[in-house]
Amino acid sequence: MKNPELMKQLWLYEIKIITLLVIVLFVSITWFVSESIFSIFITKYIAICGFLFFGVITGPMGIAAAFRKEVGDNTWNAQRMGSIKPTHLLLGKLFGPSLTSWGAAILCLLIYMTNSGDLTQSLLNSVILCLVALVFQATSLNKSIIQVFRERTSNHSNSIIFWIALIAFLLPHITDIVIPTWHQLKTNYANPVWFSTPYQKDLFTLSVLTFIGAWAMLGAYRSLRLELDIKATPWAYGLFVLSLGLLITGFSASDKGFDTLRMWLSCSAVIASAASYLAAISFPSGIDQFVRTIKYLRERQFKRGLQEAPLWLSSSILAITLASFSAMAGVDQIFTNEKLTNTGPAALAISLLAFRDVLFLSLLQMHYSARQSSFCFLFFLVVLNKLIPLHAADTYLNMLTPNVFQEPIYVCGFSMICIGLIGYMWRRKYRSTLKMITQATAPQS
Repeated sequence: MKNPELMKQLWLYEIKIITLLVIVLFVSITWFVSESIFSIFITKYIAICGFLFFGVITGPMGIAAAFRKEVGDNTWNAQRMGSIKPTHLLLGKLFGPSLTSWGAAILCLLIYMTNSGDLTQSLLNSVILCLVALVFQATSLNKSIIQVFRERTSNHSNSIIFWIALIAFLLPHITDIVIPTWHQLKTNYANPVWFSTPYQKDLFTLSVLTFIGAWAMLGAYRSLRLELDIKATPWAYGLFVLSLGLLITGFSASDKGFDTLRMWLSCSAVIASAASYLAAISFPSGIDQFVRTIKYLRERQFKRGLQEAPLWLSSSILAITLASFSAMAGVDQIFTNEKLTNTGPAALAISLLAFRDVLFLSLLQMHYSARQSSFCFLFFLVVLNKLIPLHAADTYLNMLTPNVFQEPIYVCGFSMICIGLIGYMWRRKYRSTLKMITQATAPQS
C-alpha cells in the first residue's frame, strides 16, 4: 500500500542542492585524503564523522524543521483532520525530510567499510551507527510533536528541554541517585555483564540500541496518535517504565530470585516518579480532561477513563504502586539506600513527593496561564529544594525538606499531608470552575 505522506515528503525534500553540494564536497575531501600518506589512519574516521554529521545532526534538524514548517503553513491542522493513518504519518515525517541526510550518511558508511580491514566488524559498527541516528531522529520528531501539542493546548511555547533540565536540577532526591547510577553504568558497560551473564560489547550495544530505537519510534507514534486525538490507554508507557527498569536492574542483579525482584521494583518506581514530572511538563492537563475522566470513572467505564486521564496521573499511580511493593520488599542492609536499585521505603517517599509536586502544578494550571504556572512551580521547587536546605537548615523550616533517604517514613507522612491539602484546594477549584462553566453554557430562560 502506498504511503501518501511519505511520497509527499519525498517529493518535497528529495532534491536539495545544498545537500548534494555537501556530498560532493565530502567525497572530494575523502578522495584527497585517501590519496595521501595518511589514508590508512584517518579516512575511516572522517567517514564516521561525516555519518554523525548527516545522520545525527542534519537528519534530526531536518525532521524538526519540516514539521515546524507544516505547522507554520497551517497544513498540519488539515492533516490532523484527514484520514491518513498514524503509521503512514510516522514513516512519512520520519524518513521523508531526512532522505538526503540518510543518503549522505550511507555514502559515508560505504567509505568507512571500504577503508576498514575487518568487514564483519565494520558492518556491525555501521548497523550500530544507523541505530544511533534512528534514535536521534525519532526523538527529534517526538519532541517536535510534543512541542506543537503544548503550544496548541496550553499556548506554552518555551522549549521543553529547558524546563526538563531545570526541573531535574531542582530535584536532589532523584538526581542524587540517578547521576551515580549513570556513572556506574558507564563503568560496567566496558565489560557488560547482564543478569550474571557476560556479553560481547558490540553485540550488547546493538541489542540496547535496538531496544531504545524501538521505544523511540513507539513514543513518536503515540505522540502522533495524541495529536490526532486518537485515545489510547497508557499500557505502552507502563511497559516502557518496567522494561527500562529491568534493563538497568540487569547490570546489578546477580540472580533471578527475590533480590532481583526487589531491585526491579525499586528501580522502576524511581523511573516512574521521575517520568511523572516529564509527563506533567510535556502534556499539560486542562479541566475539560478531568471532567471527561471523572465522568467515565463514575460510569464505571474504566478503559475510557484511563484513556482520558492525564499521563502524569497514570504515571504517579504506577509509581506509587511500584514503590509500595518496593517498600514492602525492603532494602539490602549491606548497601546504602541511596542506590537506584536499593531504595526500599525511600522509593515510596520519592513517589509521594513526585505526586505532591505534579498535583500542585495541576492546581497552578487551574489558576494561572501555562507560563505563569510553570514559573510559579519552578519558584516552589527552588524554595523547597534549594533555598531552605541552604539557608534554613538549622531552623524549624528544615522540617519542610526532610532527607528522603534518612527519614523515608517521615517524608511519606509529610507528603501525604501535603497531598491532602493540595487535593482539597484542587477539588474546590475544580468544582468552582465546573460550576462557572455549567452556568455559562446553560440555556437562558
